[in-house]
Amino acid sequence: MLRIDPKTGEAARVTTTGPDSIVVAPGEVLVANTDGTLTWIDPATLAISVKLNSGYQAVAVGGGGIWTVGPQGLVHLNRERVIVGRIPQATGFAVVTGGGAVWVLDDQLRRLWKVDPRTDRIVKRIRLRFDPGGAAFGLGRVWVTNRGGDALV
Repeated sequence: MLRIDPKTGEAARVTTTGPDSIVVAPGEVLVANTDGTLTWIDPATLAISVKLNSGYQAVAVGGGGIWTVGPQGLVHLNRERVIVGRIPQATGFAVVTGGGAVWVLDDQLRRLWKVDPRTDRIVKRIRLRFDPGGAAFGLGRVWVTNRGGDALV
């Protein structure tokens, strides 16, 4: 993984065990790795401060917490890196936050789960009629790519 200064082009390398998903939060960078670990990196020093292993596949920050998703479902961590909630049925491979919710994309069940971050409960299950590839939140909407076609939903 590289940290690149956009002005100078200078790159600094950070070694994690297979970075897969990355999010930048105030004062830290979080990386979900392909081996199921979650790594915290200090952006100033590039020091790795904490590394948890609970099968994490993706990471997002928002809605008052840190959200990871993987085989154990959706995991809610507070800013002190303590697990404060878990939703086992909200499994998936991608997680985003926005619109007052946490969104989990499940390609196995072809579902988009909407989770209330205050209660750690699923409030909506949206069935997808295609193979989802990725998700983002912006402009007041959740955007989902269709892995098997040429559509953005």
